Amino acid sequence: MRPHFDPSASCKSSSVPQMATARSNSPYLSVRPYDDKSGWYVEAWWIHRPLEKIGHFATHSEAREWIELESAAYFVLREIGATMIKRSEQSIS
Repeated sequence: MRPHFDPSASCKSSSVPQMATARSNSPYLSVRPYDDKSGWYVEAWWIHRPLEKIGHFATHSEAREWIELESAAYFVLREIGATMIKRSEQSIS
């Protein structure tokens, strides 16, 4: 599950980015500025899931670096955690 990143995505674009494939379980990631100009966040577009705003980065390059180096692990660990919670809840009932 490798996230898709478009390094050329415009920070001011309001259109929905293209997805890699209709069957992809990976998000399309783009770096965006906060409206209040306090920093940057990573926007994750999913198919069949709501849009996500992830993180608060001081610079555009920090956000891009997070995408390149840490995003894949972030999404994998998040899915593992969700699976563990579901199993735990099922064993209680």
